[in-house]
Amino acid sequence: LRQSRHQRELEAAKAAHAAQAVLSLEKARLTQALAGGKVGYWHWDLKSDKLFVSEHWASMLGFTLAEIKDDPDDWFTRVHPYYLGDLRQALAAHLYGNTPQFECDYRIQHRDGTYLWALVRGAAERDEQGRPVAIAGVQSDVSELVNTEARIINEALNDKLTGLPNRRAFMVRLERAVERLRSNSGTLFAVVFLDLDRFKIINDSMGHLVGDQL
Repeated sequence: LRQSRHQRELEAAKAAHAAQAVLSLEKARLTQALAGGKVGYWHWDLKSDKLFVSEHWASMLGFTLAEIKDDPDDWFTRVHPYYLGDLRQALAAHLYGNTPQFECDYRIQHRDGTYLWALVRGAAERDEQGRPVAIAGVQSDVSELVNTEARIINEALNDKLTGLPNRRAFMVRLERAVERLRSNSGTLFAVVFLDLDRFKIINDSMGHLVGDQL
C-alpha cells in the first residue's frame, strides 16, 4: 500500500512537472509572438484603478516600461482626440455587458510625436454578480496594414502621375451627385470637361518625360 501511494505521488509529481514545462513553453511562445507581432499586453484592475502594461506595449510607443505610469489616464492622454470618444464608448459598452468583447482601432501618440494606428482587444473579468472587476487584453500596431490599405485605395482612385482623382473616382462622385439630384430636385451640379489640344505633338517631339512634366 505504501509503495502504491508512493507511486501515485511520484506520478503526480511527474504530471505537475510536465504541466509546468508545458506552461513555461506556452509562456515563451506567447512572449515570442508578442515581440515579433508588434503586440503588447495590458491589464486594468478596476478596483484599484491601476493599469499594468507589458514591455512590448511600452516599446511600441517608444518608451521603456519604467516610463509608463500605472494611471489609466496615462493611456488615454496619448490617444488622438478624434478617436478618444470611440475608444471610451467601446470600452464602456463591453464593461456594461453590451458587447462580448472589447475591440477598437484608434490612433495613439508615439514618443516622437507621431501617431500610429493601434488595434486593441480585451475581455472583462467579472465577479459573481456579473460586475466587472478587471479587464485585460492586447494591443497591436497595425499602422503598416492601415497605410497599405490607404495606399491601395489612393492608387485605385487617383492618377499616379498627377495625384488627381481618376476616371473611377469621377464616376463615383458623379453617381453620388445623380443620387442627390434624385432625392432632392433642387440639387444642381455641372460637369466641366477640359482638354489639351495637340498634346500628342509634345510627346512625339520632346518625349514622354517632358509630356509628363507638362
